[in-house]
Amino acid sequence: MQLALNFDLLPLEPDEWNLTQELAEELHEKFYIRSIKLLRDSVRGGKQWQELMSWIDEPIVNDNRPFSFATCCKMIGIEDPEANRETIKKYLAM
Repeated sequence: MQLALNFDLLPLEPDEWNLTQELAEELHEKFYIRSIKLLRDSVRGGKQWQELMSWIDEPIVNDNRPFSFATCCKMIGIEDPEANRETIKKYLAM
């Protein structure tokens, strides 16, 4: 059985998570790195690949959704999620 987690149910403000800033950054970094590695290793066009590409391609807005692509980028110090998105796509096209 596969367990699906809905991170959108988490509070929007990190202060409400009862986490230190360091731990919040570490969680986002691990989630981001794991997602990129899974994307790299998944079958192009397969279900997992499509889901991860949807995550990367979701609109970049300033709503601070936990674990969105843009939020993960910003939490780990990537100031321009859009440029990062294009870099990932170029890497995958190689």
